Amino acid sequence: MITFSIIFFVLALLVYLWPTLSIYFYLKRILEGIPNYFLFNLRISHYLNKYRKHTKINKGQPGPLYFFWFFSIAISAILVILGILLLLIR
Repeated sequence: MITFSIIFFVLALLVYLWPTLSIYFYLKRILEGIPNYFLFNLRISHYLNKYRKHTKINKGQPGPLYFFWFFSIAISAILVILGILLLLIR
């Protein structure tokens, strides 16, 4: 059961990292003054808002990564909860 928990935790991390890295590289390419990835994650709501505003100005609607980030947070939370439950029932 510990192996499955580790797999769920790693999957949760990967599901979170994919849209976050995509938003980070998009903003790094478009805007100046984007900090390193660690500091970016500390203020993710601020940079997520910048991404939404920038894509809304350019395309007329928020970019797809904006909604995908919220979806990935929900999936990551579910995977972490499943991993914890598997650790508890072993």
